[in-house]
Amino acid sequence: MVDALAQVTGLSKGEVAATIRAIKSCVLCGKRPDMIGIVIPDNPEDFGANPGEPRTILYGICADCQATPGSAQCVEDKIIADMANERKKTV
Repeated sequence: MVDALAQVTGLSKGEVAATIRAIKSCVLCGKRPDMIGIVIPDNPEDFGANPGEPRTILYGICADCQATPGSAQCVEDKIIADMANERKKTV
């Protein structure tokens, strides 16, 4: 999994492994994650990337949330909301 994510994200294997180790909870409910998800947005700037730069986001998700219909959109909405909140804190 680390090799595949390194290839997709452009991160080193060490960076991917460290990122995976840092994911401690489901992005939607906060429970322990059962899997790692990845978002590669069509419009990276919507996800905080500088113009012309790619953006790849790894996240944890539990099996219950992943099995919920519409969970992919919920994850995207949550990530966007969290990023907007972080931007507000730095302004």
